[in-house]
Amino acid sequence: MEYGLTAAGTRRAPEAVRQLGAVLDTLPTDPGTLGHALRTPVAAALLVTAVNDRTALSTARERARDWPVPAGDSRAERHLLAALSTLAAFDGGPAGQAVDLARRALWIEEPAPVGHCVLGASLVLALADEVDEAMAALARCASDSRARRETWTHIAALCGQSLTLHGTGDVTTAVSTARTAAGLAAREDCPEATMPALALATALLSQGDAEEADALLDSVVGPAVAQGVWEWHHFLYTKGRARRERGDLDGALELWLHCGRGLEAAGIANPVLAPWWLPATTTLVRLGRTRAAADLAERAQEAVRRWGTPRAIGLGLIAAGVVAKGRARLDLLGEAVDALADSPARLDRAKAEYQLGCELLAHDATPDARRHLRRTVELATSCGYHILAARARDLLVAAGGRMSRLAVSPVDSLTESERRVAALARRGISNKEIAATLFISLRTVEAHLTNVYRKLDVRGRADLPPSVDASYRTHRHAPDGPRRAPADFCVPSH
Repeated sequence: MEYGLTAAGTRRAPEAVRQLGAVLDTLPTDPGTLGHALRTPVAAALLVTAVNDRTALSTARERARDWPVPAGDSRAERHLLAALSTLAAFDGGPAGQAVDLARRALWIEEPAPVGHCVLGASLVLALADEVDEAMAALARCASDSRARRETWTHIAALCGQSLTLHGTGDVTTAVSTARTAAGLAAREDCPEATMPALALATALLSQGDAEEADALLDSVVGPAVAQGVWEWHHFLYTKGRARRERGDLDGALELWLHCGRGLEAAGIANPVLAPWWLPATTTLVRLGRTRAAADLAERAQEAVRRWGTPRAIGLGLIAAGVVAKGRARLDLLGEAVDALADSPARLDRAKAEYQLGCELLAHDATPDARRHLRRTVELATSCGYHILAARARDLLVAAGGRMSRLAVSPVDSLTESERRVAALARRGISNKEIAATLFISLRTVEAHLTNVYRKLDVRGRADLPPSVDASYRTHRHAPDGPRRAPADFCVPSH
């Protein structure tokens, strides 16, 4: 197994997969023999090695198609479960199948090193909107790997945290976490700097720093990146965002279409692994290529319905709304806002709220438009997405609205899950009782409270401010208001 794990993410991965496959073919299939007992560690090593290598993935997928799903009673079985959950996520759903495998891979807390197992399963959970569990597992992995001085695993866990935080809309913390990972990689002279650069560039683009993000991306592109499954497609997706932010729409579109072709060639159908199709759709509209945009949006619908998470469905509705006409456009954007409200993707919801506000304004539904633009400002500010907040605020003021208070307190940086935990903690409820009340693990409660204390700069629950309770009640019960009137689409920086 160690040979395969060492080869994972390197240019030797295809060779390792071939050799591990040859070993697997020689091992007996009869239960009870020593050779049979070795099948699971070898199979786990083969699959873990292949899931992030474009040249080895198809071979490994064919081999794994008829493998029985292990119970997860040993470290090797949990590694195999994590890799199988990744394959299930690549296949695109339903998300619950991949989540079940990922949870089984993580269900035992063991003292032995678990980096690859935890990292893979956490990525699956984050893609499936199960971010509380993903962050708790990543926090455990980061802590354990730091204690064991496992530098690469620690860096990878930090990058996973940064990308998951960005997905929930905590851009500021995502940037600082990615900078920590990048600094550690540079300080330790780590040969693998791709993941920190991608994580940092992803978050910097949402802060409006396209220049630094573009430079970071240029610094890591190379044969090793192009060989990876996740790194390569995330690079193309993020590089496209950087190109677009710098005004090169045609260049951005070319990169996103390249990303789509690469995912298709690798047999990856998950719509949110690198959701290139959404910015490609909005960019095609901006370039006047509405027929191509409509075709792309329509092709995405089957994938988002199959994966089935609120975020995937919400993004699919945005794409459909971009290309729709008349009342259908407004209805689809309203549905997108509703779907994303049920997801942890606050940043995506802020963008959808902005689009809906633009749509309403263009057809003189000014009071409703102001309501959604005000919500955009609140969400975007709490996410640290200040460019969108400023744009929405300017549009709100131009529409005769007032923004008497811009939400900039530290409490506004808390995610919805962190608000829930913090509100209960401030009332004196124990961590164990919070876990039972919210149906989450004790580790998840501890991870949330650690984030809350850091963001609010307090030492413990006794120091939590009253605004924690007030903010949770406000965010939980804030009305969204009606959504009416069709309009021409106002394309934001998605």
